[in-house]
Amino acid sequence: MKGSRLLKRSFSWALGVSVRVKIMGIALGLVLLLGFGAILQVRGTTRSILGLELEERGASIARDVAARAPASSRILPTPQTLVPIGMDNG
Repeated sequence: MKGSRLLKRSFSWALGVSVRVKIMGIALGLVLLLGFGAILQVRGTTRSILGLELEERGASIARDVAARAPASSRILPTPQTLVPIGMDNG
C-alpha cells in the first residue's frame, strides 16, 4: 500500500506543476539525452580512428627500423644456423 501511495503522490506532484515547468523539464531531458548520445558516438568514433592510426604508426615504425637495420641482421636464421656445429640429433 505504501508504494502505491507514494506513486500517487508523485503523480499528483508532477501533474500539479505549471506548463512552463513541464516544458522546461522536457527540453532539459531532451538536451541530456542527445548530449549523452553524442558523447557515446564521439567516443566510439574516436576509439576506432585512433586504433587505425595506431596500427598505421606501428607499421611505419617497423618499416623504418627494418630499413635502418644492417643488411646482415635482415638474413633470417635457418635451422642449420641455429644448431651449433657438432650437436647432432643422433
